[in-house]
Amino acid sequence: MSNIGEFANLDLRRLLIFLLLFASTIAPGILLVYFFKNSLITSLDIFKLILFAFSITIPVFVLNSFLLIPFIHDKDSLKMDDENRLSLNFIFGGLITLIQLNAGILIAYLFHFPIRYFVFYFCAVQLVIVFVCLVKSTKEST
Repeated sequence: MSNIGEFANLDLRRLLIFLLLFASTIAPGILLVYFFKNSLITSLDIFKLILFAFSITIPVFVLNSFLLIPFIHDKDSLKMDDENRLSLNFIFGGLITLIQLNAGILIAYLFHFPIRYFVFYFCAVQLVIVFVCLVKSTKEST
């Protein structure tokens, strides 16, 4: 019961960051497993399922977060310390990951696409994100 009390004592900012991290890392992975390989939901225990879902989505989350480093760390207008800038990287990386994965899952669900179409969509969107970030960072550096 003490864990629930500690969770209730979190301030709003930390609670929202926690919810964003959950929604951008664990939830899309579980949705992917449920949609494309439903039998794993019943065969895995909860710890293995969360670990599997986390391992699917965390590389995307980390890549999207680190792609934003040039945009957040080079801004003189942002007066904040390095810890807050890193938090901002992970918040925006989580938002991009949340939108990217959940949009792909929704499209695959609505149109009954197999997993290879989801992977194709995901890779295409990720390449666009990388390209836009690289073009924007090179334009700002020149």
